[in-house]
Amino acid sequence: MNTLEEKISLLDENFEIKNKENLIQQMKERIKDPKKREKYNPTYIELIVEALKEKLKDKNKNFSDLNLEEWLDPEGIASKFAQKAKIERTQLRKYFDEIKNIKVSLKGLKENEGLPSQVKVKLMSLIPKFAYAKGRDLIGKDVYEFFSFSLKKLKEGKVKDFQAFENILEAILAYHTYHKPRK
Repeated sequence: MNTLEEKISLLDENFEIKNKENLIQQMKERIKDPKKREKYNPTYIELIVEALKEKLKDKNKNFSDLNLEEWLDPEGIASKFAQKAKIERTQLRKYFDEIKNIKVSLKGLKENEGLPSQVKVKLMSLIPKFAYAKGRDLIGKDVYEFFSFSLKKLKEGKVKDFQAFENILEAILAYHTYHKPRK
């Protein structure tokens, strides 16, 4: 298991976090119980979510502003996410298929156009599905938080942001299959 410093170091490379101590402190401050706060060691995916929130906190920033090469590289964020994520391939495939179906609604739109309201509703309708999967323990809490944050942020974006997120999700699915092949 990587130490917290090693996890943050990985994110430093990919997200250019300048104040990693502040990131850790922010995460710990949300925990009310002092004993739990002291022992808290965030998962790699929790750190990804926190780093994404930091990187995309500006309302004008979205998924197309991320460096996709850092996500898609075989040693990149999507690969590490796939290795660490508690999610079954069938669940991941199901959500990827839904994203692909939503993509059909974007046909003919230019990449700088905002997402149509029906697409925003479809994106937001995925969050309760992730919550259901989390409630049934089919996905981890950190995976739920990643997708919940991503879909909310994506809803504010443009067609190019949807395309960037689709590329990230496709990479996660591919690396998940690579790292966790069926036996």
